[in-house]
Amino acid sequence: MKKSEAVFFGGTALFCAAYLAAAARMPLGSFQEPGPALVPVLLGAVGLAISLGLCLRPLLLRAIVRSEGVPRAALLRLLGYILSVAVYAGASEIVGAYAGIFIMMVALSKISGLSGWRNPLLLAGLSSVVAFLLFDLALGVPLPRGFFAGGF
Repeated sequence: MKKSEAVFFGGTALFCAAYLAAAARMPLGSFQEPGPALVPVLLGAVGLAISLGLCLRPLLLRAIVRSEGVPRAALLRLLGYILSVAVYAGASEIVGAYAGIFIMMVALSKISGLSGWRNPLLLAGLSSVVAFLLFDLALGVPLPRGFFAGGF
């Protein structure tokens, strides 16, 4: 693993830790009666565990390859990820959670380097549908609908 990748995964771990800390302040509830923090806490914990594992494993195995510094592209990609999630969090009340998920997933797909438009749009559409099925239908937790409040 390159040093820049370790920095990227370390930054991702810090982001996931901050996300988990913010989510943990909301009521957790239970699996029978989920609170608003149940899924965010689970996602934050899983994201933190994965990013820490990806960051620490090469350090423990001393498998870090020295590089000439962190490439600018890696820092811009990390900034793009953080800004995409921040814009989603700030705009979900206005555009609605499902439209926001769609927009965020398209942005994250393109930032991650997914080529073309068909696959990012398909991924974004499926993510929005899964979120609707999970939250509205399975858990009965309606998410903000924004402009689409009367539409569905």
